[in-house]
Amino acid sequence: MMQHESIQSKSLYWLISPYGLAAASLAPLFLTLLISRDSYETYANEPCLMCGDVWMPFFCILNTAMFVLGAKISNIFVVGRHLSRAKSPAFTAASMQMLVLIMIGLTLLNIISFGIMVKNTPGLIGLILSGGGDVAKSAINTEGAFSQVQPLLIYFNAYALLKYLTIKDELSVAWQRTFRLLFLIAVVVTVLIAIAKVARYEMMPVLISLALVYALHLAKTKRITNGVLLSYLLIGFVGLVGVFSLFSVMRGFVEVEDVIGTLIGYGPASYNHLVALLSGEMVMTHGGTGVYAFPFLGHVPLLESMFKITDKLGLPSAEMAFLAEFIDTEYAGLNRGYIWVTFYGYVFSDLGYWVFLFMFALGVAAASLFRDFVGGGGFGGLLYPLIFVGMVLAFSFNITLRPSSFAVLIVAVFIAWGERLMRAMFGVDRIQFVRRPDVSR
Repeated sequence: MMQHESIQSKSLYWLISPYGLAAASLAPLFLTLLISRDSYETYANEPCLMCGDVWMPFFCILNTAMFVLGAKISNIFVVGRHLSRAKSPAFTAASMQMLVLIMIGLTLLNIISFGIMVKNTPGLIGLILSGGGDVAKSAINTEGAFSQVQPLLIYFNAYALLKYLTIKDELSVAWQRTFRLLFLIAVVVTVLIAIAKVARYEMMPVLISLALVYALHLAKTKRITNGVLLSYLLIGFVGLVGVFSLFSVMRGFVEVEDVIGTLIGYGPASYNHLVALLSGEMVMTHGGTGVYAFPFLGHVPLLESMFKITDKLGLPSAEMAFLAEFIDTEYAGLNRGYIWVTFYGYVFSDLGYWVFLFMFALGVAAASLFRDFVGGGGFGGLLYPLIFVGMVLAFSFNITLRPSSFAVLIVAVFIAWGERLMRAMFGVDRIQFVRRPDVSR
């Protein structure tokens, strides 16, 4: 299997590819189907619509199959560039300087944003430390803060780690130490902000995106047996469940029954609500407007404040669409404490059964970005982790196309353009057009 670099662990490489990603995205569904009706209704406090339902699991599997088909088509028909790079100290130094400058800028913006949030929310830190995370979350005021820069820093950190591991051997000891220090500060900042917001959906991407990059590094450099790989997966799964549970405790759910209830409410309940959506028992108030399939439309960073896009297109704001979900859930006779309907469900509420075409297109994009990700490119380095996180957490909501994703895309374009310009300046690449091998083989 020829790639940008020789792959030492093909199993791990397959696991982080779009094919392995598709399989991983179905794991929560299969675990959900093991829950009994009595257990579900006891902890979720709502009727178990998915118990005995056949269409919902098939719907999820079919969406995943379309994602895989898109990736397969991309790998078969897309002709890519094979870059044989000559070492260039000048190019390496320029790349590292650009990386470090952007990281410093984004970290400072996040620190400023965090300061504004704390200033706007008196007593925030005290509430979190005293176990009042649920109250703190509802009291948080981010007015004037740069709310989109924290998710942007999350994915930039993943790309920065990818780039560092790619060119580490070409860096001086001083550059390596400088990067490691700045990277550690940047990661700590994203973690602290997620904790301050009591936001699981901002903590999970931190852990998953960095684990993805490190997994690629291991796949390139170490031969890992299937037994060791299985242990890694088990540790990762337990770790994510543990972090999720920790956030439940921070919100005041300290009893074991309460923690189990939140695990079921933010996992299996999503599939239960998807059953209601597919059967027509639940109707999304703003379904068909595009704000669920393409949530960034509800608030495009910078452009919304300048051009009022939602008003001109007659779209509900992101906040309006979000609040409507609680009412829609309650009208369907379900527990309004849990509003997720899975990634597929949100897209379905806007596009109907065109969701299958949507997932096909996402698979094509994922495979294309994965090739660039493996080669350490800026475009795939930023955007493939975004898709990866969204699919791993497909049981929740549409994370992939959140408003912050628009900012990630802009930075990815800027970095890819900058890299291309520097390659041309330093003449480090020799380009050959080759048929990319299919990682499913």
